[in-house]
Amino acid sequence: PLLPLYQASKVAIEAALAQATPNTHNWFLDHYYGIMLSLRCGYYEEAYTAFKLLEGNKRLKNQSDQIIEGFNLVRAYIHYLGAIGKIKVVKQSRFNIKNFLRNIPTFSRDKDGLNIPVLIIHIFILIQQEEYDEIVSRLEALRKYGGKYIKEKERPRLSCFIHMLGRISMSRFHREATIRNAKKFKDRLVQNPIEKYGQNLANEIIPYEKLCEMDVNSLDNKMN
Repeated sequence: PLLPLYQASKVAIEAALAQATPNTHNWFLDHYYGIMLSLRCGYYEEAYTAFKLLEGNKRLKNQSDQIIEGFNLVRAYIHYLGAIGKIKVVKQSRFNIKNFLRNIPTFSRDKDGLNIPVLIIHIFILIQQEEYDEIVSRLEALRKYGGKYIKEKERPRLSCFIHMLGRISMSRFHREATIRNAKKFKDRLVQNPIEKYGQNLANEIIPYEKLCEMDVNSLDNKMN
């Protein structure tokens, strides 16, 4: 279903890049949108290849906070995808979550939803690293943030997803129990497809349905 979005947006981004001067703000921003588009549409290897080409660019550190924070967020998602085997990473190092959170100060103050992908990927990396006590703390922070800033009628997909994540700790990180307890929220998510809401790439970097699958596959059938 996301293929038309990918094809049309890819053409537009490539056209913009052809007009942009290399190493300028617009050039980095267009590349960033291209990477986010690849992540949204499931072209993870493509996103990784593009990210690695830009990661070593010495001009990146001189860009605006918007660009730097965006690439730091992408780096976290790329790391997670590599850790769970969705992309082939040449050398996978342990992700420093504290540095990641420290380097995204603007997102951490956001009240309009851009904080959500930061909280989500933080939780998913913790799950992959089996940091269960910290996961419970982060899930509670996400629940409170959602309750304060996210209105279910305006963001039904996000609301469902937050409820689904809450079932992880409720199920004591047991795979089958999580699937069972989260089913009604997953069904609601399916009933509200991403195409219906046209959310921008930054709010839902990877569709929540795909993230749920990745999350469940990171769990085992032991109570923790």
